[in-house]
Amino acid sequence: MNPDDFELLDPSPVVDTTSLHQYTNMTTDDRCSKLLNILRDSHVCKSHSNRILSLINSALPSPNNLPKTMEQVLFKLEINDDLFRKRAICSICKKDLPYSDKHCRQCTTSDDQNLVFVYDTDIEKLIRTIVKRLSTDITEYKQQLRNMTDKDQTNDIGFNKCYQELLQRNVNQNFITFLLHLDGVGLCKSAKLKMWLFSGSIIELQPKLRYRRYNMPLFSIWIRYAEPHPEVWLRNCIGMMRVIKKDGIQTFNNQRVDIKFLSITGDYPALKLILNFIGHGGYFCCWYCYLRGVHVNNKRQYLHANPIILRGASAYKEGCLEAERTKNNVFGHLGTSILDEIMDTTFPEAIVTDYQHVTLLRHTKTITTSVYRRLNPQQRLTLDRNLKNQSFPHFFNRKMRLLVDLSYVKATEFRNILFYGLVPLLHHIMDVDFMAHLVLFVCSIRLYHSQPPLFDQQTSQIAAELFERYYEDHEQLHLNLQNFVLHLYVHYEKLYRNYGSSANIGCFAQEDLIGSVSSDRHGTRYHGELITYYYNLDFTLNNRESERAPQQQQVYEPIDMDKNFVLNQCPALFEQHVQLCNCSYILNCVFVYRRCIVRNRVYHSLLYNKRGNAVSYFLKQKFSDLFRASVYFDWLKAPLDSCFVVLRREPCTNFDCVDVNFIFKHYIVFDTNRSLIITEVSAYNEHGLKRFLNFFVYLSKEHMQESEKN
Repeated sequence: MNPDDFELLDPSPVVDTTSLHQYTNMTTDDRCSKLLNILRDSHVCKSHSNRILSLINSALPSPNNLPKTMEQVLFKLEINDDLFRKRAICSICKKDLPYSDKHCRQCTTSDDQNLVFVYDTDIEKLIRTIVKRLSTDITEYKQQLRNMTDKDQTNDIGFNKCYQELLQRNVNQNFITFLLHLDGVGLCKSAKLKMWLFSGSIIELQPKLRYRRYNMPLFSIWIRYAEPHPEVWLRNCIGMMRVIKKDGIQTFNNQRVDIKFLSITGDYPALKLILNFIGHGGYFCCWYCYLRGVHVNNKRQYLHANPIILRGASAYKEGCLEAERTKNNVFGHLGTSILDEIMDTTFPEAIVTDYQHVTLLRHTKTITTSVYRRLNPQQRLTLDRNLKNQSFPHFFNRKMRLLVDLSYVKATEFRNILFYGLVPLLHHIMDVDFMAHLVLFVCSIRLYHSQPPLFDQQTSQIAAELFERYYEDHEQLHLNLQNFVLHLYVHYEKLYRNYGSSANIGCFAQEDLIGSVSSDRHGTRYHGELITYYYNLDFTLNNRESERAPQQQQVYEPIDMDKNFVLNQCPALFEQHVQLCNCSYILNCVFVYRRCIVRNRVYHSLLYNKRGNAVSYFLKQKFSDLFRASVYFDWLKAPLDSCFVVLRREPCTNFDCVDVNFIFKHYIVFDTNRSLIITEVSAYNEHGLKRFLNFFVYLSKEHMQESEKN
């Protein structure tokens, strides 16, 4: 039997076919399921849910079989409260307490503020349920990973060094692999109550499935007023992980699926806790190398240094053991990590930098602030207005926000500003060398993020060269801004070789998960009880559908026909018709559409009235020509022309026919009054696209670019 084939078919559950009442053929089970889904989508609390249920009961014929309370609804749907194992811990003596206790009886100074509430999931049950539901998807994608056939050209984690080495070490094993994630979020601002979440994602799923909320198993939750102690928090959770690594997961036909843990990611405060490492304010705080850092004006700076001494796997382990033995700081190590017992990749290769926090919320925010301060008041107003009014494709959940107050700018908005808006909107305002230096950073990050890789196998090398030049001159243009997150970019090239495009790490999806879990509560008390109660409901409801959704096929389909279009105004259509068809009457053969689906993505033509304003153009030039006078021109030429294109604002009267097979991506158009600057969408995975649609029939090549912006 093929070890990749997951046979996870358990005996079909008995379906309750009892009708809701004698005057309908609707089943009670179906109505209860739909009602519970509506209540959860509406975020209705438990007390109001009972009131709504009572109201519905009063309107139904009597007698009826609708449950009278929410407890009866859950019993009817066989939703049990057994997903979480709850425990309380005294933060003073670090001992487990009965969950109902209000304070530790052994510690005289203990009160409710010293209690920690930990909620560990039944990891084996959780993984088994997810694997059963997604078994076919896992098998199909795992076959792609084994054969190295990247059909969607995502440069995903599984097609790169670390996973492929794990695959070679376990050729005959049937296993699934997890990328672990750790992060925290505030629950109550007034009391500073925090929730920390330890979760994972299955690498053998395609990115579009991997990062859906209920495809990412939640392993453990910590709720307290202070940061967690990993040894105290995760000792039971890691113990369960050791057991399932040893025994595997038994599927419903008694087949074994082994579990592997490839790597860990999170922001720096989370990683320094789980890795037992010094914080970013200390010396030797980089877990990849031995860069010490220096104090400049009471601020820790990490100046450009070459070469850098890297931490190897053996040196990293020796440092951990030495720190654990001596209880001292050894080049940043404070001791061993609790993850050492379960990881299948050695440290520091198992550490994945979270580009959402490092790139977007840290360095991009710092540099944007520095640039914004260089502008005069009128330039700031113009820039903010252009950022606010810029149009994006319809599937962008957020656009760009004003820079006048960066505290309100989200990570997704920083991504759009960095990847798309910063260069087109500032290139004619800033000094050419200053702007070219900034473009080095923008192009470097876009290369690391791009899908597919813009320069194939050379993508990471070119990106590293761009950043090396950027880092080398950074002190000259941005004084005292050489912070730790800037140094971390030095290691992005190795991370790219190990794990592929940064768009596949899933940092936005993990933030979405922790935000969703933390918001599942009402009121200001019993946060843990409510969060686990609602997560259990949502997870169970999501897994009730045992049948797999039909496999999505590549769709090429025109939609929204324009019956009023006059064909005579496009001679190119007649020429194309003669080449492709033998009929003599074009009106019965050629049809014009406003939109088109190309590879399941929607494109809008100039005929589509809801597309917004459009400009016709036909002549383009290389964007790098604008930086020809800069000292950085030789580094920028190739990557910049791959990311941006300039088009003149001149009318177009010539038309041509374009095959939809040549349409690959959406584009974003920046109108600078003097020209149009075009840039393609870097990666689709992070824009929350569940389905794409496209359009087209005919258009000029210039019109094609204009329509792709929408």
